[in-house]
Amino acid sequence: MAEPPPLNRNSDSFTTLEQTAVFDDAESAQSKGITRTLGRGLARQLMDVEILYLLNCGPKNGYEVKKQLFQIYNLNASFGTLYPHLKSMEQAGLISGQNVSVGGSTITKTMTVYTLTHSGSQLLRECIEWLTRIGNAMHFDLNKFDLRTPVPVKSNERESALKTVEAILSRRGYASKRDAKLKGVSGAEHYFEILSKRTFDKKCMIVHVADQRQGTPFTLDLAMKLIVRAQDIGSEVLLLALPNLTPEVWDYLNFHGATCFEGNDWQMILSQMLLRFDKAME
Repeated sequence: MAEPPPLNRNSDSFTTLEQTAVFDDAESAQSKGITRTLGRGLARQLMDVEILYLLNCGPKNGYEVKKQLFQIYNLNASFGTLYPHLKSMEQAGLISGQNVSVGGSTITKTMTVYTLTHSGSQLLRECIEWLTRIGNAMHFDLNKFDLRTPVPVKSNERESALKTVEAILSRRGYASKRDAKLKGVSGAEHYFEILSKRTFDKKCMIVHVADQRQGTPFTLDLAMKLIVRAQDIGSEVLLLALPNLTPEVWDYLNFHGATCFEGNDWQMILSQMLLRFDKAME
């Protein structure tokens, strides 16, 4: 077999495999460097939120906060940056600092331990919801996820219950539309069995029925899809579940501000809903 002609290594157009690998490594390193820079920049911008989250996991002193900011967010904040942050957050009532003595019987020192206040916890929840709404909309738009939920099984019992729900909402200023379609900020069009809007402030609410008696459990995956769809159109969620949701799903929906009523029959659920809405009107 004839040997291939020798490669002209003096040619400007010639690139060896070794050089290609070097170029690829260089591009990869540059990309990773940009990613790390952007990540650190974003982490620095969100440092107040990150501190709130760390303190939500338990009280910490300044050194522990600094250490975990680096471990979790790759943010190497100096004490000259961190302590003014902690001081301003304490003055704003978001965290509380308490001096404690540590050490042995002969040598003791005083350090400040920070805890999260009720106001800080509320702000943390609002920030997470806001960041989640932005992130979910972008994530969905980039990956084109299918957020559709199973088509409900129609029945006279279900129809009667939905009419009662619409009547309860109507008495509280909501105008409801069946089989509604609405385009979200991601550009996707979503379908809702009932979409209600309050006339005086345009507050929007999705009414979703999770009838698990039909053999389709309302899983955490379905709960996430429902929340993402609601966030995409800027709506609240009203969920009616038969029978009860799992604790995991309940906690997830509750964290994201969904109003949930659950029970073994429609009468129990509608009674809960009526009682809650009546109290809200007092």
